[in-house]
Amino acid sequence: MLGAVAATLHLARLVRWRGICAWTSPLLLMMRATIGHTGRPLEADRLLTAAFACVIAACAARVAGPALLPGPCDGIDLSAALWTLSFAMFAARIGPWLIHPRAARKRPTSKTAR
Repeated sequence: MLGAVAATLHLARLVRWRGICAWTSPLLLMMRATIGHTGRPLEADRLLTAAFACVIAACAARVAGPALLPGPCDGIDLSAALWTLSFAMFAARIGPWLIHPRAARKRPTSKTAR
């Protein structure tokens, strides 16, 4: 019961924030700050988009739980596998950006002395 109330409140918050608009641009889901601060173009490539899709699928599998798959593996196991795969893709793509220097140097703003 409490979980249903929390889910309803989160849905209301998402609707108010117009979170559904983020679906049109995968970059808006998580990565804009990291990509921008590392000097990369603000574009989500196929690997990051696939990682986002795996996170969403992991959430759906977690909610479905035992009803998703019959047998020894259930939705929770599938959710864990999808989340792990997503994090591995994310780390493989973003990790090198975080340990290397920025791709482009910022230019200082020119201020005229008066």
